[in-house]
Formats: sequence, structure tokens, C-alpha cells
Amino acid sequence: MIISNSKFISIMLLLTIGGIATAFVGTARAADDGARAYWKNMEDTNFLSFQMLQFNADSSGDQFDPSLGIYPNSETDMDLFVLMYGRQINLFDRSAMITASIYGGDINSEIGVDPFDSTSVRARQTASGFGDPSLGLTINLHGAPNLANFYDIANYEPKLTVDVSTLITIPVGEYEDDSAVNLGQNRWWGRIALPVVYYLGSYAPLYRTSIEVTPSVLVFAKNDDFLGQEMENDPLLQLEAHVTHDITRTLFGSIDFMWRKGFDTELDGNDVGDELDLKTLGFTVDYVINDNSTVRFSYHSNFIDDDELDADMLRFQFNYGWNALVENVKQLEHH
Repeated sequence: MIISNSKFISIMLLLTIGGIATAFVGTARAADDGARAYWKNMEDTNFLSFQMLQFNADSSGDQFDPSLGIYPNSETDMDLFVLMYGRQINLFDRSAMITASIYGGDINSEIGVDPFDSTSVRARQTASGFGDPSLGLTINLHGAPNLANFYDIANYEPKLTVDVSTLITIPVGEYEDDSAVNLGQNRWWGRIALPVVYYLGSYAPLYRTSIEVTPSVLVFAKNDDFLGQEMENDPLLQLEAHVTHDITRTLFGSIDFMWRKGFDTELDGNDVGDELDLKTLGFTVDYVINDNSTVRFSYHSNFIDDDELDADMLRFQFNYGWNALVENVKQLEHH
């Protein structure tokens, strides 16, 4: 059977552009990576992502994680934005991605003047501006060689992919040493993760289903001026999981789970508060607007756990992806 050039171009585009706008989500410190964050795209594909996130945390206990707005005996609201750029690259003939992100917004918290003293008088503390930017690198270890062209995409039928993902933040965000509530963290911190994605059934649009598990560990340098004291935190262990499924060719949904544990705190060498032990359950829906763009909505809550903490997150996200080769071929299709 002879396929015309126009028909061939249409088939290649169908196999390629369907993934460009959907695969990139990225990570922010205060949020999950997101469903299908580690799906692969063709080399030299670029992504822009803009997220609006709203966090609410009401705590009557002693759990503590300032990046999540969780302080002992407090009520906190955070409205954040995250702007991220990513690029799919070839690294050692494996599929890889580099990312950069900035975030900012506002935090409003009713918190004790001494957050770790339950008898301390509570006062309104606020912060606004920019947080700490981050740089990331993800490289595939198994199941996804570099996808250099349309033919690689056409033959790509993943069953199991395993990546290693790293992230480092740069402590240049807004920070006030006399306030417990800040957007910047006044210290370096990093993350290493091992994302695993298992694909069920066909990889063709409308039939795609995946089980995704991402264990990770976050490590933190010292904050040498937290309310005039030196703060140290143990590593934070994190487990993220998603079950995703195509509902239509342009819409997929996901059930999401996140568990964070650790982050024990010391001030000037003395243990304070409780370690973080937070489990959240939620959902994501993602809609493809056109060849390059998607919108996403997520909601997560810890209603499944912990009577002393009521925390939830709303996220709205717009993703835009483009690849110069794909855009050129699309132009040919119209001639």
C-alpha cells in the first residue's frame, strides 16, 4: 500500500503532537510532580507551564513544614504561582529533560510568635514576593531511549520506564529573619527521585492507562537564622503515586496519592515539634486544547488522615509545548 506524503505527515503528527502538550508538568517544592510528569517526548521539545496553587492548612498539633504552610497550632493560606520551563534533550542516548522554575505569591498565617510554644500569643504574619528558584535534571535509566525523530515516536511503545530525577534550589527568595512565615527558605535544599511508570495496554491515544510511583528524598542545609536560631531538619521522605487513564482522546483523569514523612526539626540543637506525617488523596483532570496546549485541574486533601491537621490544595495549570521540527512539518501539511 502506498501512502501519500500528506497522509504520512498526518500520521506522524498524530503520533507526535498528542504528547507534546500533555507530558510536562514539573515540580514545585510545595506541590506534587503531577500525573504523567515523566512521560517522554521527542528530542528538542520545549515546554512552558504556568500554575496557580492555593494551599490551606489548619493545624492544632505540632507538625511543621514551612514550604507547605504547615506550622504548629496555626491557620495558614497560601496563594502561589509557578512558572516553569523544560526541554527534552538527548543525554547518553537516553531520553532526558532539564527544567528551571520560579515561584512566588502570598502567605497569610495566624501563628504563635514562638511557633513551637502552644501558649504563645498568636498574631497575623504575612509574606509576599518570590520564593527560591530551582533547576532540575531527569534522565531515563530503563525503557525510554532518546526519541530523536518521528520514526522513533512511531515505534515507541513503552511498558515500563524508570528514571532518576534531581532538583536543586537556590536560596535567593524573599526571607525575613524575624518572621516564621517566608517564601524563601534561606538555605539550599535538594531532591533525588526514582520515578517508575508502568503502562497498561496500548500507548495509542484513548487507550492509555498508567500506574506511576515516585519515591524521593529531600535533604536540607542548615537555616542559620530562623527567628534568631539555627534550624536543622532531617531528610523528608516522599512517596507519590498516580493511576491515570484516557477518558477521551483529549481528556485524561488521575487518582493521586502523596505521603510525606520526616523533616524532624532542631533549633540550636534542641528537638522541637513533631515530624511531618502527611497523607493526601486527590484527583487530576487534564484537557488537550489543541496540538500545543493543555489545561489541568487538581485537588488534594488529607481528609484520609490526622485529626490535628486539615490541609488541602487546589491547582490550575496551563501547559504549552512546541518542537521546531513538528511545527515545520505542520506547515508542510498546509501546503
